Amino acid sequence: MEELEREYLISCYDKRVGFLGKTPAALGWSEKGQAARYEAALGLFGFESLSGFGSVDERGGCAGVSCPGAVSLADYGCGMGDFYGFLLRKGISGIDYSGFDINPGLIGIARTRYLGGKDRSEKNGDQKNVFFDVLDIDSGELPGFYDYSLICGVFNQRVGGASEAAKRCIEKMWRRTRRALVFDALSDKKDMEKDAALEYYGAREMLEFAARKIPAAKASVHEDLVEGSLILCLRRE
Repeated sequence: MEELEREYLISCYDKRVGFLGKTPAALGWSEKGQAARYEAALGLFGFESLSGFGSVDERGGCAGVSCPGAVSLADYGCGMGDFYGFLLRKGISGIDYSGFDINPGLIGIARTRYLGGKDRSEKNGDQKNVFFDVLDIDSGELPGFYDYSLICGVFNQRVGGASEAAKRCIEKMWRRTRRALVFDALSDKKDMEKDAALEYYGAREMLEFAARKIPAAKASVHEDLVEGSLILCLRRE
């Protein structure tokens, strides 16, 4: 992503938070739509109905009681930490969660919400494995390897090269993902109403990209889980 586009997006979301508050609407979501996308991601990861994490099961998900450190997840474009808050409300605990975003202001809000403003929480309680940091993955790398990776709505704004940046992000994150990656974007289905300010993605386009650039992954596209969404899921065989 070019520097001007990066600065535009940061400024845009800072202003939206100023006008709309620390809400999903400031990030372009309705509460219902955001929750539906998070539910879909959990379903594709394979642990949507569990109350905690435990040992790895045969599906690559988790089963049993809470077991800190059993599962790690990278959330790129985490914004204000909404997905982590969603996990807490679902009763999912004991996860190694790392949230990343290009926007320092949003990361600051996430740290205040969940870590008392610190870079990383104290080594006690349910938050001991929670981390938020500023990262532009176009010019950097994830600082580790993760069982699961999420990219949800990050490349929905129509700025120059958004689609290409999305694909570079997927490639980079896949190299640091052990089990499954979920990429959620807007579907370009012909029967969907379009907004000229937003970027849309096609099922064929994304499957061809995955086959060409990430041939080792088992790729699937889902346009029936959330209205208006295209979800690409990549799994290791």
